[in-house]
Formats: sequence, C-alpha cells, structure tokens
Amino acid sequence: MGTTFINLQIKARQEEIPEDKLPSGYVVRQTAEEWSSVFETGGCFEWGKLCKLGRSLSRELNRPVIAVSYFDDDEFSMSLLLQGKMTASYQAGVSRNFCSGSTKWISGLNMTAEEASAFRYLLKKEMTAEESITFFSRLFGANMYTDLRMWEETDVLWRRDAEGVIREIAEEKKRTKIKNRTKAVLLEEIPGLFQDYDERTGILRMVYPDERGNFQFSRIHCLDTSDDGFEEIYSYQYPPDIFRADSRNLHMDYVRKCIMVMDVEGYYREYDLPANEKRLTSLMEIPKEKRKEMESRPPISAVYTRSVVDQGRYEYFGRYGHGKDELRKVDLASSGKTFGEKKIVAVYPYEEPDREDAFWSCEEKIPVITKNGIVDLRVICAKKSKEEICCVCFFDRDLKLLRREEITLNEDVFGFKYAYCEETDCIYFGNKKIDLKTHEVKSGMKELKEADRLFVHRDAKDHCFLYAIKGSYVYVLDMDLNLLSCHRLKGRVMYFYTGKEGNIRLITTGNHVWEDGEPDKNSAVRLYEIK
Repeated sequence: MGTTFINLQIKARQEEIPEDKLPSGYVVRQTAEEWSSVFETGGCFEWGKLCKLGRSLSRELNRPVIAVSYFDDDEFSMSLLLQGKMTASYQAGVSRNFCSGSTKWISGLNMTAEEASAFRYLLKKEMTAEESITFFSRLFGANMYTDLRMWEETDVLWRRDAEGVIREIAEEKKRTKIKNRTKAVLLEEIPGLFQDYDERTGILRMVYPDERGNFQFSRIHCLDTSDDGFEEIYSYQYPPDIFRADSRNLHMDYVRKCIMVMDVEGYYREYDLPANEKRLTSLMEIPKEKRKEMESRPPISAVYTRSVVDQGRYEYFGRYGHGKDELRKVDLASSGKTFGEKKIVAVYPYEEPDREDAFWSCEEKIPVITKNGIVDLRVICAKKSKEEICCVCFFDRDLKLLRREEITLNEDVFGFKYAYCEETDCIYFGNKKIDLKTHEVKSGMKELKEADRLFVHRDAKDHCFLYAIKGSYVYVLDMDLNLLSCHRLKGRVMYFYTGKEGNIRLITTGNHVWEDGEPDKNSAVRLYEIK
C-alpha cells in the first residue's frame, strides 16, 4: 500500500485564517511561504466533508482554496474552489490524466504568462500521481504532498519553484523536438468506456453509449482482437437484482467470495458470490463458436503489469519481499481464480547477495521473454557504498539458470523499467544502455527514466528499435538511444502487440470520469499503428 491523504490548501497565511472557521477535527498549519494547509486530525478521509469546508473557507476568506486527494500513490486529484464554488479540477492516475476549467486555474491562481504556459504544458504531459502532485506543488508554491503527520515530522516551509519547473520544461521540449521518422496511424476508434482486457484471450470488454450519449453500464460488449482490429463477438446484460440503475461496475472477488458492485458515487454493494456465480458466469461466458483460435490471435502485452504471459498459457513473475525471493512460472490453463490457486510449475529461488552490506531491492521488475528463454533483472542495493547493482539472469523456459551478469550503477534506479535486445546482448535500463559483453554503460534521454514500459521490437525489415511508453506518449529510438520519433496519442496506452505487417500496434483508452461521477461522453478505445 502506498501513501494516502487529503488536505486543503488555502492561499493565505495561518494568522489570516480564524480558528473559529474550522470545525472540530480539523487544524490549520502554515506549510508554505504563501499557503496554509488544513488537515484532518483523525485521518478519517471524509472527502465530501473536506470539500464542503473548502467551499465555505473560499467564500468567507475570499481566497483560492485547493482541495487535494491522494490515494495509494496511484491517484491524485485537486479541485479549485473560488467564492464557495468548485470552478476547476484536475486528475492524474494509472487510467487517466485530464483537467476541466484550465483557464480558471490560470486566472484563479493569478499565474504569469510563463507560469500559465508551463501549466498548460503539464496538463498535456501524461504523469503519474506522484509526478503531477510534485510538479504542481512546485509551480503553485503549495505543499500539497503532506498530511498532519508528515508536516509535524518535517516542519519546513515549502518554497515555490516555478522558475525551476519552467526551466525543466524548456529542456524537455529541446530534448524531444524532432522530425518524426515514423507515423502514428489511427486504425480504429470505438466510442465507449473501457472495462477490462484479457491479454491471455485477447477479449476487450466495453460499455457503449446509447443514441442520447448515455452509457448503458449493465450491457457489456465483448470484442475479439485480430490482425484486422476489433470485432464484437458477444454481449450480455447483468441481472437487475444485482446491477441496479445506479450501478457502474461489477467485480467478482474470489478471495472474499463476494460480488462487489460500485455505484455512481463510488460506494460498493456486496452480494454472495457462491449463490450467484453460476448465473453470472453463464451470462459472461463467450460461446465457443464465437471465439477465434488462439493461434490466430496476436500475443498482447499490458503496459501496466508485473508479469509477462507466454503463448497465452504461461505467466512469469517475480515474488519479492515475501520471504524467499523467487521467479515463478505459472500454468494459467490449470490455475484457479485466486492468487493462492495459481499452479506454479517452475520456481527459481534467488540466493542472497554475496556482499555482507547488500540486499535485494523489493521492487518487482517485469521478466522479458526472448527466443531462447527468460531474462530477469533484479537490483542489489549496497548500504555502505550506496551503489545500485543490476543483476541480470538468463533462464530457459523452465527457469533453469543459464547465465548471470552484474553491473554497478552509481545512481538510484528505483522505478526504472528495462528491456533486453537479444541480437546485441544489451540491457536498456531506464535511460542507460548496458553492454553485457563489455559492461560499458551509455546514457540517453531523461524521459526514458520515467517510462511506464520499455521494450525492443524487430520490424519486418529486420531492424531493431527501442520503444518507450509513458502515458499517451510513445518514443521510438534506435539501439544506440538516439530518438527517432515522439508521438502523443489520444488516450493512455494500455496494451501493445505486433500487427500482421510487423508494425507495433497500441491500444489506448480514455476513461474520463468527472467530479459528479459522470463519464466523459467522448471516451473511446483507439487502436494505433506505428509505421
């Protein structure tokens, strides 16, 4: 579990905020040079109550107020409150980055022309929750990443760094400004809301809007993935006694043996799974005659995952930080529906580092499937020297260790993604190219450090390229880390695969849900090809 908190940011000094304006359970602290923060004292996370207080304070104090919500390091949202009204909002997370009322942010916070330009650039930049809250905190000068406990531990006023943000954006623009050598072609666009995608079966599930543009959440449409794109092969409707008119999503929790149904306000109702499972699975199961053969379906890779699936049947993933660290191979076809029911058919138990002051990083990396086997990268952290050591292990398909290489990097590599090129025997780790024959290390563009996924692709002409995916951005580089193209697609890239002509295809989603709980009627799933 990651960090979770809520707070209010008021553009006023603490002495300008009368204590009698705060109800019981809230305190105000001067946390920045120009801003004060209002915290809950009990850690109740009552978002609605906090926003109501923020509206009241913005009206009575006649000052801008920002309501901040940060959940599990995955989702960040901020709402601008002016004169008792919510006038603008912004959200960032795994599934979306979007803003409403961008001009209200600029005028409400009295940004300069340069700051406004930087703000608009950041709105277009697909960022994680942590990245976005940090950038906007620096730009506004408000200490948004904090709660009462964190503030009491630091007690240091946050300083505005708008000039630093503007400078970093200018440097980023310079690095990524290039005449593209590839084209991003939109092959297909399906209006609707993305529900889920199974990369093992190639089945995409969506909710469509009706003729009035209202989404019919109870009707699920199943689309098959093929070389020609998407084809709807089946649809079903949830029973009304479980999925009511205000329901938005259904999840079958096999661990707790319950059905979780979320309504428009984000609250869940629970139903007994054993009593309803047979009825639901009979509705959701796609008839065999409508399914295509697995051999005709391209292997799909998910951008946000901690495992890799081979031939739609075997899954490879690391099990780290839970006792003995292991790399595991699972037979998906014979596994059950819970994590405990996974049929593990091969395991490689990692030995302890051979240095007394070293330990394995608990951060999981995604294994890479090659023609000849499996490549897994782990990081060893040395306490005394503060070195980060990349340990690259090569296995056959049954996790028999074939080879091991260790390379020392003198920097923090937490969060970096990696790829492997079998032809050149090089690891691409963050923005580093590591030659495993010579252990020579070369650095590339900074944006590679922030990638959600790195992978190597060989096209139909037998040329290798390095792909980096970051939100809706796709970077194409040669194998020497030279940038060839930078594409910004509509929606966030969620999946990718190789098309019939040998080009990379990318599936993007744009699931925007506004403050009132209603989805954006322009949401769609899109299929792109990089040519």
